[in-house]
Amino acid sequence: MFKRDYHIAKMPFDDQKLTEVQNRKLKIGYFDDIPTLASCKSNKRAINIAKQKLEQLGHNLIPFNLKQQQFDKMKQIEIPTFYLGLGKQLQSLFYQNYEYILPMYRLSNFFMWINSFHQWIIKLITKPLGKRITMPLHHIKEYSTFQLDSLYCEKIKLMDELNNQIEEMGLDAIICPGYPTAAYKNQDCIPMGFQMDYYSLFNFLKYPVGAIPVTEVLEGEDQDYSDNFNDMNTKSIKKSLKGSTSLPIGIQVSAPKWKDEQCLQIMRILEQAIGFKKTPIKYYSE
Repeated sequence: MFKRDYHIAKMPFDDQKLTEVQNRKLKIGYFDDIPTLASCKSNKRAINIAKQKLEQLGHNLIPFNLKQQQFDKMKQIEIPTFYLGLGKQLQSLFYQNYEYILPMYRLSNFFMWINSFHQWIIKLITKPLGKRITMPLHHIKEYSTFQLDSLYCEKIKLMDELNNQIEEMGLDAIICPGYPTAAYKNQDCIPMGFQMDYYSLFNFLKYPVGAIPVTEVLEGEDQDYSDNFNDMNTKSIKKSLKGSTSLPIGIQVSAPKWKDEQCLQIMRILEQAIGFKKTPIKYYSE
C-alpha cells in the first residue's frame, strides 16, 4: 500500500518474521461472544475447534473479555465518525451524480438527509424498539468543532486502554467470530447488514485481521438463537439463521498493529491445523 499512498509508512513484507512466528509458542486470546451482539452456536463451536487445534500444537489460549461499556463507547465514537466522515460525503456524491442508492441504505440515507426536528420525531417514535435500535440514531446529528475534538480525544483514550489491556496480557493474536451467524439471506440484508460489532474492534484499533473457514452449520444449530435483548435485531437474526444448515462458518484472526506477517502466519497455522475445505456441490458438481 505504501507504493500507492505516500501517507503510509514504508513497511515492506518481512519473510523472516513469518519464520519467527512459525518457530515459537504463541499466546492467543479468544472470545466467542460479545455483550452487544450474541453469536450463534455454530460460531461458538468454531472458536472451540480453533482453540483445541492451537492447544494441541502447544500454544497458550486465554480468554479475552471486553466490557459492554467498552463496546458501547466504541459505537458512540464510530457512529458519528462514519456519519460525518463517510455517510454524508457518499450521500452528496449519489445526489450529484444522480445515482440510485441501494435499498439497504435508503432508510439510513433518508434519516441523514432530513432536518434535526424530523430526526428527533423519528427517535421518539422508535424508542420502544429498544436500546440497540435507537442508540445509533441518537448519535447521528451535527457536531461542533469542539465536540469533534472531544470525540477524537475519547477515541485515543479508548484505543490506549484496549491496547494496554492486550499488551499487558502479552497476546500475539486474538481469535473471535467474524459475524453473529453464517451468511445471511439476500432478502435480509437491510436488518442484517449493519450487525458489524465483531468487525468493529479490530477496525477501531487498526489491527491487521483476516478470516479463515473452520466448520459448517450443523443440523439443528440454525433453529437455536437467543440473547439478552429480545428486540427487533434478535428477531431478524433468528429469521435469517433458519435454513443455514451446511453453510460455512469462519473466524477472525487478528494481531497487534503493524504485525501483518504475524497475523498471516497464525492464519496459516490455523488453516493447516483445521484443514476445512468444502466444494459447493450445487455449483461445481461437474
